[in-house]
Amino acid sequence: MDVKAKVRLNEKAESLKGFADVVLNDEFVVTNVRIYEGEKGLFVSMPSYKRNDKYTEVCFPITKEFREQINSAIFAEYEKELKQAKEQKHDEKQDTKKGKVKKEQKSGENSEPEQTEDVPSQSEEAEETFEMTM
Repeated sequence: MDVKAKVRLNEKAESLKGFADVVLNDEFVVTNVRIYEGEKGLFVSMPSYKRNDKYTEVCFPITKEFREQINSAIFAEYEKELKQAKEQKHDEKQDTKKGKVKKEQKSGENSEPEQTEDVPSQSEEAEETFEMTM
């Protein structure tokens, strides 16, 4: 069976690492599959509801092999999304650093050197020219 997964990471630092939508044979989708970090590593929790203080899965694979196939698809997509998120954060940090450097360079380029001589301003020159013509 063809199994595809789409994962959304949980940005909060909790045991809930993300959510997945699982598409089976491009014909059936299971949403709200959760990805958790447990004592033994990552595990998948199928959608469930609570009844009488007990959680019951809404749907679930019947065979061990099919459960492994679903888990493999979800974990592969999870790792891919995790890698992209880390790269994006790294790129954002680099852009921030580059932005600070460029900002410092621009502020250094735009600042004019201080004048050490007593040079008249344009308005002073205009006043002198006006006084001379009178």
